Amino acid sequence: MGVKSSIEWIESTWNPVTGCTKISEGCAHCYAERMVRRLKAMGQKNYVNGFKVTCIRMLLICRSRGENRRLFLLIQ
Repeated sequence: MGVKSSIEWIESTWNPVTGCTKISEGCAHCYAERMVRRLKAMGQKNYVNGFKVTCIRMLLICRSRGENRRLFLLIQ
């Protein structure tokens, strides 16, 4: 489920949330929003809601039922 990471103290990464909430003028030229438009246009199912904050429920279910359980650090 997780993706291999080049961060030395992490084996893999996993993000069940997509999108963001704009909070300042600096968000006007957000690279992530452009990336989401591209991924949605490519048919990526995790981006059907565009840039709206979305919790990908299927990813949460897969991780919670998986045999290979790991400790995840959640930073908010």
